[in-house]
This record gives sequence, structure tokens and C-alpha cells, in this order.
Amino acid sequence: MNVLPCTILSFLLSAGASLAQSDEEMLTGIVKTIRRQYSIAGQFCLAAVIPPNLNTLYQVFQYNSFKDVQETIGERDSPNNNRGVYVGYGVIVARPTLSADGRSGQHAERRVLQTLRELVENPNEFPKSQGNSLLIYSFASACDTCTSRDHPSSIIRDLQRIVQTYKTSVFVFKKIFQPRGNIVFTENDLTNSLYSLDEAIGGLANIFRCDPTCYRCIDRQTNAVSRYCIANDA
Repeated sequence: MNVLPCTILSFLLSAGASLAQSDEEMLTGIVKTIRRQYSIAGQFCLAAVIPPNLNTLYQVFQYNSFKDVQETIGERDSPNNNRGVYVGYGVIVARPTLSADGRSGQHAERRVLQTLRELVENPNEFPKSQGNSLLIYSFASACDTCTSRDHPSSIIRDLQRIVQTYKTSVFVFKKIFQPRGNIVFTENDLTNSLYSLDEAIGGLANIFRCDPTCYRCIDRQTNAVSRYCIANDA
């Protein structure tokens, strides 16, 4: 079992600390640990409750083995009937579903956050209060479909409901989203998606790109979206 470095754990245990207040180096360690624990190939999304208690954090990893997660969500080439949503002790993981019967597949972020919203609305179903923070990890940044409030696949309303439950919520992604085929997703499109996400999660300072080092998606000089979060050449 992988565990977080002592410096990061000490930070999480300190009075008043939160994920969004952490510097990029500390969050980098947390994300690297999660990726080592869940070395999932391909596109996926994960939501993890980060507790302020050291022993509880150990339990999150103990009770959610990679084997159990993989058996539920399937492999990157699995058919849809083998792509379930894993719900464990403080962890939810899903892959996107594939297009079938003329219908588009459902994005991994939508599957995870819809499941999480349903769970947090039941007080006995998922850990949330007692100072817990929430980390949402997505392999790719949110697309315009996910962040369009009126789209059936939008994550915005679910996210707004979820963040009310936790002390702090952060959204982390690795790669900048680009659709397949000939569709072009411009830097302006990416910027608008991040602004929509920013409104739902409580600020650009709560959004990070970690590839693998984490950087906030806010330019502190301009308070605008950082180029690192919308441009691969930044």
C-alpha cells in the first residue's frame, strides 16, 4: 500500500489547512500517491475524500484496493457492460462509456459526480463532514459539454451541490481536453469551460493541472485562467 509522505500528512493534519490552501508541491504529492495507488490506463475520473485524520487516510487506501476498482470499472478496451462505477470507502471511480446504438457515451466526470451527488444527499452513504476535503481527479480537463449548464451531460449542478458538503473541494486534471476526429477545441473554448468550472467549485484557485507537477489554473497577476491549463506549449 502506498501512503502519503509525512510532510503532506502533517500539512493535512494542521489546524485550518485545506487542499485549496496547499501549495502546488504538497498537492503534487497527494496526486502522485493517488495515481500510484490507482494506476488506471486511459480516460477515467476519480473522486476521493481526503480526511484530516492520518489513520482514516490509511483506511481509504486499505478499503479501496486497485484490484477491486479495476474489476468494477473494467479495462480501457472493455465493453460498456463491464464499465461499472466503483463506489467504495470515500472513493468513487469510473471510466467513460462508449458510444452505442447511435447514442454518445457518458463522460467519466458525469458518471462520478452524478453518483457522488446522489450519495451525499443520503447522510448515511458517503463520508463528507467532520472537516473532510474532496479531490476530484480527471484524466482530461472538462469539455464544453460537461461545463454547459443546460446540457444533459453537464456536471455543473452536481458539482455545485457537492461542494456545499465539504470543507474544501479541488478539481485536478492531467491532460488538456481535445476531442477526437476533426473537431477543434480552441483555447477560448477551454478557457470558457474552466470559467464555468470555476463558478461551480468556488474559484480558479481550486482548479489545478497536475502533469505530474501541480499548478493552479489561475494567473495570480491577472486573476485570469493560466495558459498552462489551456495550452500544451505553455
